[in-house]
Amino acid sequence: MFFIMLSTLENEQERRKIEDIYKKYRYKCLHIAKKYINNHQMAEDVVEDAFMEMIKHKNKILSMDCSDLLPYIVTIVKSRAINIVKKENRTSDMPIEEFEEVFKSSEIPIDEQIINKQGFERLVAHISKLNENYKVVFEMKYIHNMSNGEIAEKLNITKKNVETRLHRAKIKLRELIESEAENNV
Repeated sequence: MFFIMLSTLENEQERRKIEDIYKKYRYKCLHIAKKYINNHQMAEDVVEDAFMEMIKHKNKILSMDCSDLLPYIVTIVKSRAINIVKKENRTSDMPIEEFEEVFKSSEIPIDEQIINKQGFERLVAHISKLNENYKVVFEMKYIHNMSNGEIAEKLNITKKNVETRLHRAKIKLRELIESEAENNV
């Protein structure tokens, strides 16, 4: 599907550049996707989906510096892989025995750990609902611990734009969490 979408690009030079990016980073992205997804075919689908998303934003991708490109691609692949894992987890419940195995060595009581895990999963679900621009900046800031300046440099935007996106992402997350709380009352 990626190559079909790639062939729709009218500019041959852009098509070659994106194809080169795909060839250069495909296996690294596949390795990253497989960290989240145990199924090889699903991991390949994640990578292909991520690169199709990049074709939609080709102007941004083609204007990025090589050092900025990989973190951007990795963020998209991770986001797609996490979304698939979340969808799978909704359809299958983990037996209590597996929870006990995961949490048995910790000093925190297992019931508190399960509540924390569920809260974390809900937060991740809400983050996945964010606009892609907000989600990427949010992940770079809070998952990759990057400074606003580093994010601005990687995404080729201003530091003020990073701050605005982070602020809007937090507002949207707050709205989603409050909405969920109201619906559960």
